[in-house]
Amino acid sequence: IAYTSLADNELWRCRADGKECLQLTQGFRQTMMPRWSPDGRMIAFMGRGVSGAWRIFVVPADGGVTRLLSSSGQSEGDPDWSPDGNRVVFGEAWTVSAPGGIHILDMHTNQVSMVPESAGYFSPRWSPDGRFLVAFHAGDQYLYLFEFSSGKWRRLAEIPSIYPNWSPDGKY
Repeated sequence: IAYTSLADNELWRCRADGKECLQLTQGFRQTMMPRWSPDGRMIAFMGRGVSGAWRIFVVPADGGVTRLLSSSGQSEGDPDWSPDGNRVVFGEAWTVSAPGGIHILDMHTNQVSMVPESAGYFSPRWSPDGRFLVAFHAGDQYLYLFEFSSGKWRRLAEIPSIYPNWSPDGKY
């Protein structure tokens, strides 16, 4: 289990029985939204240091060096892994003057690309088969689906802004 401790705002991981707890981060003002890599070896998360801006990081699940993944001018959040573990998707903070968007970082090349037409979208989640993303748009109360093959977004459902997750089989 990976979690943020309310006592110290740092990222921790423990076995499901509560044993072998290990503090994974140190010196963060806050950590949130830990996401395990598909192979279980890394954890992506959003964290804030003294600068106050949210950034995306990864840390080995067994402890080690925390790696900053990206450092754009905007705050970044809500990381999620591609099914093959080779990429991390994340949202960039939305403001009226800078609508942000959704970005994908290639873990091997460190290249960051923006998902087409994703300005204003946030909280992305990758489908288990890798064909889709779901995300919210800052301008309304709808959940949207992005299809990689067509490069298009479509509205799915009107719901309050929550953190979406796919079912393991990708049907829901």
